[in-house]
Amino acid sequence: MALIELLCYTIAIFDKTTTMKTASIVTLICLLIFLPAQAQKTVKANEKMKLVMPEGNGTNGVGVAWNPSKKIYYACFAGNESYPMVMFSKKGKVINSTLSTSYDVRGFWFNKAENRLEGTVYGGSKDESGYFYRTLAKDGSPDDQRYLKFPNMYIPDDQTVGAYDYDKNELLFRDRETVIRYSKEDGSQKGKEELKLPEGTKWDNISEYTTIYTGKAGEEYGIFDYEKSKIYLFDAATGKCTKIVVMPEEAPDPDVFNFSYANGMFWLFSVNSRTWHGYTHP
Repeated sequence: MALIELLCYTIAIFDKTTTMKTASIVTLICLLIFLPAQAQKTVKANEKMKLVMPEGNGTNGVGVAWNPSKKIYYACFAGNESYPMVMFSKKGKVINSTLSTSYDVRGFWFNKAENRLEGTVYGGSKDESGYFYRTLAKDGSPDDQRYLKFPNMYIPDDQTVGAYDYDKNELLFRDRETVIRYSKEDGSQKGKEELKLPEGTKWDNISEYTTIYTGKAGEEYGIFDYEKSKIYLFDAATGKCTKIVVMPEEAPDPDVFNFSYANGMFWLFSVNSRTWHGYTHP
């Protein structure tokens, strides 16, 4: 920052006889150099709440979903269709811990428009490409279930965690630096965007399978850097990183799974304490 300002200052005073027109051009050049460095905002996250999963089966948390009409959180594990799905109150109290995922879940979210839980499963790169949904009973508990298959949809890896762009009604999967978008109606590919990491950041330190969708303009996509304990948010249209969210020092730093987004919060799961930690930021 100081180097750029010094450069602009040096150019401006280099010739004391500089005309007003030339000075304006010099100022414009300085702004063009300086503004890109300001485009990437850095903020600090604060922990807001916790969801503690009961003791039992399951190790890696795959996701948190929020039902705004019932004020209920849902959380589940990756790894097996028999692993638990737990319902929590808006304050984080366990409501129901007797449910199972019914699928070997990877992606997990709540579809407000359809009033149901949805997600993607392990093995999506084979004949099981697609997504599942579970309708809800009156008390918000998941009941009927169905899986929609899109055999022509390419999933980068069996473990890839899908996300849902509810604005465009599209499924999202990340292949390292590339986010691939598919129609949720028929599984056809709708496009792809390449994410551009901040300078000095390596893809080798990014949680491999998970991408989140926030729905916030200019920072729709999110990934987690487990080495630096930072979340990078990207503009879906340009792929540029527009915001860096620095997590608290004590936050979990998972290198795979255990990262989610729901109810305006970033969620990181501690395998040791079986706890989802929810974070907000300015």
